[in-house]
Amino acid sequence: MPGIQSTFLAMDTEEGVEVVWNELLFTDKKAFKAHEEKIKTMFEQLVLVDHPNIVKLHKYWLDVKDLKARVIFITEYVSSGSLKQFLKKTKKNHKAMNARAWKRWCTQILSALSFLHSCEPPIIHGNLTSDTIFIQHNGLIKIGSGRNLLLRS
Repeated sequence: MPGIQSTFLAMDTEEGVEVVWNELLFTDKKAFKAHEEKIKTMFEQLVLVDHPNIVKLHKYWLDVKDLKARVIFITEYVSSGSLKQFLKKTKKNHKAMNARAWKRWCTQILSALSFLHSCEPPIIHGNLTSDTIFIQHNGLIKIGSGRNLLLRS
């Protein structure tokens, strides 16, 4: 999906929890209009995805004005950041992760991917990297980045 993505930490005042406000900007309104129904369908399906190892997409909406269009979507906030950030911190502290932790993380990632691929239609992540894998303080892994999740029909 083309676009420029911005993310902001925000507060859900109804639920009283931190969330992530994501904006996907389309600089070409005509291109957006050509794919608008596909974009809506994709986000409608992603809102329904519910798995403990996948970052939850709470809400989305389209904002179409003047020459620009954007998709705004609200996702769960994972407090400890990306796996990449976590590994950089542990490397600075000269600590290596043991094999048991790596196995637990890999099992959680594979569980999330298996779930996505078993959806109807299947969902392909499209950009699984240490920047799109997140870790919580309790060691729970979540894959995210709604921008790169693709529905396959």
